[in-house]
Amino acid sequence: MQPSRRRTLGALACTALAGLAGCTSGFGSDGTSTDDSSAGKPSTDGTPSDEQPTGGTPAVDLEASLHGPDGTRHLFDERDVETVGPVERTGSSPGVPVTLTDGGTSSVGETVRTAGVADDPDACEIAIAVDGEEENRFGITGGLAEAIAEGEWEGEFLLLFEDRERATKVRQALLGTGTE
Repeated sequence: MQPSRRRTLGALACTALAGLAGCTSGFGSDGTSTDDSSAGKPSTDGTPSDEQPTGGTPAVDLEASLHGPDGTRHLFDERDVETVGPVERTGSSPGVPVTLTDGGTSSVGETVRTAGVADDPDACEIAIAVDGEEENRFGITGGLAEAIAEGEWEGEFLLLFEDRERATKVRQALLGTGTE
């Protein structure tokens, strides 16, 4: 079965986000994710083991905000995260792929539309903060802004971190599994 246009654009959006954050060299040197835990194997609840639904209450405050000429606007927070993927290396930075809930995806789309991001994406940035501290800030490509504004985006983000330990702790906290 061929992936939908929305799913393809979502995957491209994640790639674009990683590129904007300065991480354009892809996965590990062999072209695969650096997380070899059990990617691609089905889990007992029917979700692929490399993408897990968030568990109990997330033990982290995550916020994505849009910074533009008209000020700062809330995009989403940890309550809008539906699934969390494994920590993977993208270029020189480890990242945690997340997918937003339908409500979170719609809210981001509405914010992007009302802020007019598609008209001037170079004037805007997305900032990701964890527990009140900014982890990363990146620009928005015209294609991504247009896809979000037109409802063609699947709600997928790649949260990038300085080191794998921090990425792993945030991932575990988003899943509600603690930070062992």
